[in-house]
Formats: sequence, C-alpha cells, structure tokens
Amino acid sequence: MIKNIFRILILILLTQFFYSCLQTNGKLKVALGNFYYSRGMYVEAASAYFDALDYSAEAAYAEYALGCAYLAMEQSDAALERFSSAEEKALREDKKELIYRIRYNSGVVRFKSGEMLQAAEKFKGALEADGSRMNAKLNLELSVLSLLRQQETAHVRTTQQGYVNEDENRRKREILFEYVRKKETDKWKSWEWSGETNENTPDY
Repeated sequence: MIKNIFRILILILLTQFFYSCLQTNGKLKVALGNFYYSRGMYVEAASAYFDALDYSAEAAYAEYALGCAYLAMEQSDAALERFSSAEEKALREDKKELIYRIRYNSGVVRFKSGEMLQAAEKFKGALEADGSRMNAKLNLELSVLSLLRQQETAHVRTTQQGYVNEDENRRKREILFEYVRKKETDKWKSWEWSGETNENTPDY
C-alpha cells in the first residue's frame, strides 16, 4: 500500500517536472525567436516561433510573434491569418494585453493595405481590450478620417464620371442633330438645284 502511494507520488512529481520542462522549452523557443527577430533575421525567427506552437502554454504568443515575423517579411495575408489564430487562442485564455497587441497590429496591416473600415474596426477592438492606449485612439481617428476621405473621393469620382457621361451623351446628341440638320439642308439644296438646272426635265 505504502509502495503504491510512493509510486503515485513519484509519477505525479515526474509529470509536473516534465510539464515544467515543456513550458520552459516553449518559452525558450519564443525567446530564441525574439532574439532572431530583434536582429532582423525574420526567417530564423519565424522558424523558432513555428516550433513554439507545439507548446500549448506559449501557442498564443508564438502565433502572434509568427504573424509579426511574416509582417516584417511583407507577407500581410499570412500575418493576418496568424493574428486571427492567435486572437482565438488569446480570447480563450483571456490574455488582454496580447489581444490588444494582436488587434492593434491587425489594424496597422489593414491600414497599410488601404482597408480603412477594417482598420478602424481593429483599432476599435484594440481599445475594447485596453481603452487607455493613446496610439490605438489616434489610429482609430486617422482610420475614420481616411475612410471619410476615401468615400468623398469615390463620390467625386462617380459624380465626375456622371458628368463625363452626360457630356458624352450631349456631344453625341449634338453630332446627331448636326447630321440631321445637314441632311435636311442638303435635301433642300438638291431640290433647289434641280429646279434651276433644266426646266424641261421631268418634274419629280
């Protein structure tokens, strides 16, 4: 009986030890990725972050860091995919600081891509995670202003296109009118000329 209890205790201790080692190993992978990232070695950083995804305790951070590495390599779509996956994990674990960073950086990506509405939504989401961040507030305002400017430009372009179409239609009507007027004038001239040529010709 005592031997069985002793074995169970040893098994529990070993499990905790290995679990602790796994957690430490995951943190080391992320730290290694950060080391590479800080030196501009983004491919190596991405590789280390990718390895860290195997450790559940660090998976959300590794996913976010991997997104940052992709972003540094100008792979915006891949970065957004990683940020989205990281956000799902961070929300389950209620990691507010990480949620803020994910949404903020997603907003930056959207803004750079000219997607102002999506950028504004991401910055708004970042402020929902942490309403004290001035950068997110400023970027939200900038995104909204840029969105309004885009809409105004699109409206002007549409209006100008409408004017162009109307001008084109007016020009075509004028050409048609001129053509009809010319035909009518030519017909009258032809009648006048026929009457003047030879009075002995048949009267058409």
